[in-house]
Amino acid sequence: MDAMKEAACVNIAFHNPLYGRLARRLYEVFGYEKFVGMTSGSEAVDAAVKIARKRAYVVKGIRDGSCHILTATACYHGVSLSTTSLANKRPIHFSQYLPNVGSTAPSGTLVRYGEIDDLRKAVSEDGANIGAFMIEPIQGSAGIIVPPKGYLEQVSALCKEYNVLFIADEIQTGFGRAGSNLCHQRDGVKADLVVLGKALSGGLYAMSGVMGSSKIMDVMSPYEIGTTMANTPPGCASALAALDVLVEEKLSGRANYLGGLLLDKLRSFHLPHVIDYSGSGLFTAVVVEQKPPMVTGRSVHLLTISEEDLLRGADILATAFRDIEDMGEIPGEVVV
Repeated sequence: MDAMKEAACVNIAFHNPLYGRLARRLYEVFGYEKFVGMTSGSEAVDAAVKIARKRAYVVKGIRDGSCHILTATACYHGVSLSTTSLANKRPIHFSQYLPNVGSTAPSGTLVRYGEIDDLRKAVSEDGANIGAFMIEPIQGSAGIIVPPKGYLEQVSALCKEYNVLFIADEIQTGFGRAGSNLCHQRDGVKADLVVLGKALSGGLYAMSGVMGSSKIMDVMSPYEIGTTMANTPPGCASALAALDVLVEEKLSGRANYLGGLLLDKLRSFHLPHVIDYSGSGLFTAVVVEQKPPMVTGRSVHLLTISEEDLLRGADILATAFRDIEDMGEIPGEVVV
């Protein structure tokens, strides 16, 4: 908040000294040479698709109009028209959708999340026309779904083999929440492009962005990418402050410690209807039976919570599960 207040006296959009400082700081923390700031996660995903498409046409040599941006089933990359197009389940009232994007490859192979053989088949059949593969390192909105061990490493290798950009959507998983500064890098891989979301500014300012190497990002010409209010001094100042907190307060290690504490506490309760826990760090979900009476699963992802409040929250959650056993019918309750 203090950083935003101090920067608010400089009212410059598009370019300001703090934007350059932010790009340099992101390079120091994450190792990516270039950064473009946006205002929302959807905008940042759209920007990554634009970068990947142009690179596919002018560098990879895909014929104009034939580039496909591949995703995985049950992905969530935003709610704009272009990002909704990336999902395999789409609302019926917003067509026409963006062409040549989604979890079905041009030859018809459906790429299921976590199934490396699906991706291998898709790129072997259609790699010449696939510009990028975009994936969440852990699927968030799908239910905190963790891929099999070694999956991201195999994804990275296949993308390199077929000259397909590997795009990591770190909007939900990045900035320490899953127990590492960037979730996908815990597997020893480095995506070609990384999409960042609201955690970039500590959630205090509408800011997002895309990071990548100069070799990839320099394909874009001036004014082909960007947005008017994304890189204002308050936004960049809050992002710089959030990066300092991430590094200096060691939020990734803290998330691993508190996540382990939370799971140990919850497991000790032996809660009814709970069959498992999934996630990493504090990006955690309680997995309940498919159709238990009056129980609905919701994810838990709290990064800066105190240890005291975390354990108190675990007690409250356990009490809620136990109370359900004695409540009887809830008015209006429908189990689908």
